Amino acid sequence: MQASGIISIPEAEGFYPIISFQNGTITENSRAPSKNIGDPLVSFLTGLAGNGFIVVIPDYLGFGASEELLHPYHHRNSNDAIVIDLIKATDEFLAGGAEKAKSNNSLFLMGYSQGGWASMSVFETIENSNVLPYNLAAVSCGAGAYDLYGFTEYITQLEDFAAPYYLPYFIYSHISNGLLAGNVEKYFNEPFASRLPDLFNGNNSGSVINSQLTKK
Repeated sequence: MQASGIISIPEAEGFYPIISFQNGTITENSRAPSKNIGDPLVSFLTGLAGNGFIVVIPDYLGFGASEELLHPYHHRNSNDAIVIDLIKATDEFLAGGAEKAKSNNSLFLMGYSQGGWASMSVFETIENSNVLPYNLAAVSCGAGAYDLYGFTEYITQLEDFAAPYYLPYFIYSHISNGLLAGNVEKYFNEPFASRLPDLFNGNNSGSVINSQLTKK
């Protein structure tokens, strides 16, 4: 399985900390970080290399080089592996000697929305294992669904929810990747169940998906 992402490196010789940024929820393949270099946030983050940081931005599994898969939304094992593997790949790349910059083994994790959850998950994995020889300098996690059970319970008790696609994204992606038993009809009524494959095909935004998951 191939994975992809962005690495932005200072030009000057020296030892620099690594910032790993995890993006928020996306459903469109075209919005994967490695395919969206011109995005203002991506441009800002990669520009931090000019301020003395090595910046890594992974494409989650199901985006970038692995977009033939449906992204397993909020799946810890694949999330942590993707983030950690890109940090390791960055180390290997810098050790090759083609760049003057090297890591000083200091790591910052940051993200918002899904990226906040992803950063928190990686933080816990690094803290509880020897998977990376890094000192975690800081972790910044915003607006993540850290309690998935509680978040799901909250959503399902609401009569109206402005962004209904989150829950089917989780359930359908887990079914598609063999992580959840049963078929779509077990969890969703028609006409919504039969719509999900086309809605989550990598071409539709969250707002488009939302519009097809509500009754009018």
